[in-house]
Amino acid sequence: MIDKFSQLRWHRINTAFFKEDGVYEVHKLWVQNKEVTEYDHLDFNSFNAVLLNWDDQDFCKVIFDKVSYQFFSNDMTVIKGTVN
Repeated sequence: MIDKFSQLRWHRINTAFFKEDGVYEVHKLWVQNKEVTEYDHLDFNSFNAVLLNWDDQDFCKVIFDKVSYQFFSNDMTVIKGTVN
């Protein structure tokens, strides 16, 4: 089934970008109807982790990258505010 539907349709996904001190910014990003969607308009170097599907409004499978996984595994209490 996944092979048949390997690409997501064109849609918006809320994505949270976390800094080292736990402060985060939420951005509404558009996923294009292709295998890989890239963004170059954000300064990704200023963030320590990314959490896709913020607010759980999107129905898709997401996988943590190693850096984000390590950030969230170390100490969730550093995050400022509520994690949805």
